[in-house]
Order: sequence, then structure tokens, then C-alpha cells
Amino acid sequence: MNKFKTRYRILSALTDINIIGIRAIVNRLPKIIIPKPDKIVTIQTIYGFHMEIDPVKDVAVERSLYYTGTYEKGTLYILKNVMKEGDVFVDVGANIGLMSIFASRIVGNTGSVFAFEPNPNTYNILKRNIELNNISNIEVVKHAIGNENKIDKIYDNWSLGRGSSSLIEPDFKTDSYEIKIVTLSDYFSSQQKVNLIKFDIEGYELPALQGAKNLIEKTWPILIIESSDMRENFDNSNRNDIFDFVKELRNYRLFRLIGSKSRVSKLEEIFESNRMPHHDNVFCLTQEHIERVSHNIFK
Repeated sequence: MNKFKTRYRILSALTDINIIGIRAIVNRLPKIIIPKPDKIVTIQTIYGFHMEIDPVKDVAVERSLYYTGTYEKGTLYILKNVMKEGDVFVDVGANIGLMSIFASRIVGNTGSVFAFEPNPNTYNILKRNIELNNISNIEVVKHAIGNENKIDKIYDNWSLGRGSSSLIEPDFKTDSYEIKIVTLSDYFSSQQKVNLIKFDIEGYELPALQGAKNLIEKTWPILIIESSDMRENFDNSNRNDIFDFVKELRNYRLFRLIGSKSRVSKLEEIFESNRMPHHDNVFCLTQEHIERVSHNIFK
């Protein structure tokens, strides 16, 4: 088992320091104080739970976990501050389980996590990581989420990492797998309470939101949505359309992290679509959410 606990703590503390020039140091330091990965390893994250990762093959989430003990630290900080014991968290695009496992510890035995991961290889690693931590409150679902129920394909994209497999067919040859797509509104019964939904599905966020509209309007969960202009050529699924969709729901206000999803910082409100991040997360909260959570997370 890989043990870099002290080094992770140092790197974590440096990441959140808001001083000009510190970002360049933080970006280089991990590769100086931690040896280059050469195999699949099990690491202890800065949050205390363990994860099996392949930092050699995966250049994104798993390499970040190997070098820093975390990934999307800013997003996890918001999760910690807006969720509570007994909540229901829906993880659309669970990947190898970082956010699902993190959330499972917050919601506790009286809460639950639904982790959707359609890529069969990633699904198996997700299951292993859940078992590695003896977690019983996560339901793993081998379906993709969209705006209709159908059978389709998901495509690997190892140039960007394991978590970048997508329902959008790439313009290069890669492995693909037949998977089932369902809507969140159909998957959950009308009585199911959902407190937070996270969407990170590589350009397919808008169709997933459309298919979740009925569920959203029944339960008004907090939404965390990846906003990106990296795939604007697909079915108008881009950051401007996501902004318009959420605004049409009327109850939500949109926020972004000042310091990006990679480090702990406060939320600032997004009033116009041109302020949507180019490749980061958007946090959608109702006035009821805002009044309930700690105001320390807002600018």
C-alpha cells in the first residue's frame, strides 16, 4: 500500500494558499517529492479512505490521487458543507468512486449514495474501491444517464483518462461497449427524495439534465454540473445551454468556485452565461439551500 500521508498533507495545505506564484510551485512539487508511479497501487487519500488506482495508465483522476491524495478538492469541500447525515446523493459519472465514497461518509447509515457508472471496466474498479472501504450505503448502477431509455455505446478516451469515456463517438478509433441509458426521472420513483445530484459525463450533461427534469422539479436537489466548452459541437450540449436550462427551472441560482474545483475556495454567483466556466463545475442551489448551508462557502 502506498503511504505518502505527510507529503499529501503538505501539498494539500500549499494548494489552498492564495499567493501569486504558489500555483506554479504546487504544480511541480508533487513530482519532486513523490516517486514516479510504475504500477497499480492502493493509496490512502487525504480524507482517510483507500482507493485502488492506476496512475500509470490514467493521466487524470488517478494520477492526481497518486501525487496529491485528492482530486477536485474544491468540489469535495462544497459537498462537505452542503450535505448532511441522512441525505441521498446521486453520482452521475461515478468513475472509480472518489465522490461516491466521500459522500457516503457524510450521509452515513441513514443516508444513501447511488453511483452510476456504465463503463464496464471502470464499474469493476468502482465496486472494488467500495468493497475496499467496507461501505454498505452505496448502490452501484451500471447504467448511463440521458434523456431517453435506450441501448447505446460508450467510448474509451485514454488520452484524457479513464473518466473521459463518453457516449459521444470520438473521431478516432477506440474501444467501445454496449450499455443501457436511462433517465433519472424514470429510474427513481416519485417518492424518492434526492438531495444532491452530480453530473460529470463528458459532454452529455444537458441530455442527462433533460431526462432528470421531472425528478428535479419534484425534489429540488442541489445540482453540481460539469460545465465545459470542449464538446460544443455535440447536440448544443455546452455551457450556455446548461445555463439556460437551469435558469428555466426558475428556482436555482448558479455559482462557481473562485479558485476552481482543484482547491478550496468560496462560491461566487454566475449571473450571465458568459461567466460560465470553460471547464469546471457549476453549483446550482435554491434559496432554501442557501439559507440552510453555511454562509462561509459564499463570497
